[in-house]
Amino acid sequence: MTSLHPMYKDSKHPAYVDIAKKTKRELQKAKLSFERNVAEKTKGDTKSFLHTLGEKLRLAYEQDP
Repeated sequence: MTSLHPMYKDSKHPAYVDIAKKTKRELQKAKLSFERNVAEKTKGDTKSFLHTLGEKLRLAYEQDP
């Protein structure tokens, strides 16, 4: 395992905060893009849609206390 640069170990460091925001934004964009893609293909491929829906429900159920 490689060691992290000291500025990335502190979650309040401006460089860390900037990268964390960019990463979160990219993850949200990727998730939205995937969900749109699945939604567009729903009529022809219901299996992938139902699989995605089941996964979302399973994850939501596991997160509830």
